[in-house]
Amino acid sequence: MNKKARIAVSGSWIFDPVDLFPSYRRAYANDDYIRSVYEAGGLPYIFPILQDGPELKEAAIQLLSQSEGLILTGGQDPFFPFYGQDIQQKCGSVLPERDLLDKILFETALELKLPILGICRGFQMINLLLGGELLQDLSYSKKPLLKHNQEERSDMPFHRVAFEPGNSFYELWGDSVMTNSFHHLAVIKAGEGLRICGCTSDGVIEAVEDKSRRILGTQFHPEMMSASRPEMAKLFRYFVQLCES
Repeated sequence: MNKKARIAVSGSWIFDPVDLFPSYRRAYANDDYIRSVYEAGGLPYIFPILQDGPELKEAAIQLLSQSEGLILTGGQDPFFPFYGQDIQQKCGSVLPERDLLDKILFETALELKLPILGICRGFQMINLLLGGELLQDLSYSKKPLLKHNQEERSDMPFHRVAFEPGNSFYELWGDSVMTNSFHHLAVIKAGEGLRICGCTSDGVIEAVEDKSRRILGTQFHPEMMSASRPEMAKLFRYFVQLCES
């Protein structure tokens, strides 16, 4: 039996608005991440939000040391006070416990030299944790922008992302690919070691990587498209191969 690469998928909390237990807290990660990794040949598991402090770091070391990769998933906006910034008017919902989890997972994965893939919020978190900067809402931009929250089917291609030669995304998709778009924040300064690899026609940064540390990040959601758009499944196959190497 071939041993599959074990890949941690960062989890979150969801609070039931209705049900038998209103506001009941549940641990979860969207199934598209799980399916995309599994169909690419990996063995995904959800790493949930746990108690903070030394216990969380110990848990991250124990589980990630038995894993081959990490995916930081989408979700709430970052909790900007953790990064020395005030929360601006159009910042969305936040979950500080999740920022702490992502920080510890990311730092532990770096220490263990594991491949890391960040998607949407995960992409933004990687950037912040490496000293980069985010625009808290696209409406704060001083130039005209495309619509970046499509409010349509999640698997529908919505805008084009163009890639520079010489990076992993160019190797996967050539000079451009059509992606979906579900975000209102944007990377405006890449973090230390990150190379800007892809942008939309309005200049919004959509993909970064650090080849030496095997870090990849996308602002768009390839996991939502991978079931119906074979080109998006390429990214997960590539990531699983990184985790196997």
